[in-house]
Formats: sequence, structure tokens, C-alpha cells
Amino acid sequence: MATINIHVIAGDFNNAFYQFLKTRERFVPMIYSDSKGIPTLGVGYALLIKYSKDAPFVLRERLESDLASIGLTLEPVHRTYLEQVADALNVGNVTLAKQLIPPFKIGENSAVQNQFSLPLISETQFQPLFNLLVDDFTRIL
Repeated sequence: MATINIHVIAGDFNNAFYQFLKTRERFVPMIYSDSKGIPTLGVGYALLIKYSKDAPFVLRERLESDLASIGLTLEPVHRTYLEQVADALNVGNVTLAKQLIPPFKIGENSAVQNQFSLPLISETQFQPLFNLLVDDFTRIL
């Protein structure tokens, strides 16, 4: 018989979920490639996504407005760079994607931006963006 562990969340669900993910993934204040080469910000905010299993990687819907909501501006050069990463991922070239936007390395001085990165963000600044993600996933579920 399978065992079910039930955890009770007291207080703000989004904050509890954020703290849970942060202990497993860590907060990164810049855009980096995750293990699959997907450009990511903070804790799990992917800039490129697939809208279905067989769909290609594309810029996240509302990416520009989401980033603007935390004070970041996606310039045309950033958009072009992300499209190059999407092209690499769509042909299975994770190595090239990671060359375009390097992964975050534990122990790396995250106060130094990579060649693509937008300005560094704080966890407080990132929280509204995370809340948007949680709301989106909640609607899907």
C-alpha cells in the first residue's frame, strides 16, 4: 500500500510554494540556462516554453509585460537572442543554447551578469513574477 504524506500550509500558499521550490532549485538573480538549455530567471520562470508536447519552443506569452511588471525591459536585441536560443532548442542543440545563455554554476558570482542578461533582480522584485506563474499553473490544474 502506498503512503501519502500530507503537508499543511499555514498562511500564504504562493510564499510557501516559493520557499519549497527555492530550497530545491535556488534563486538566481539573472537569466541563465537551466539543465535543458531553457533560459530561466529567478526560480523557474522560463522565458521560452512549449505550449504543447510537440510544439516548438517560443517566447512565453506576455513575456514583455511580465518582465515589465518587475521593472525589466526586453529590448529587441534580447528578443533576437532568445529566438536564436529557441531555434537551437527546436533542433535539439542544447549545447548551442547553453553557449548563447550560460547555465548558472553553484559558487558563481551572480553579481556578474552574463553577456545576455538583463539587470540583476532581487527576490523581492521576482516575487510578483513567481505569483503570476503560480496563478497560471493553478488555472491549468
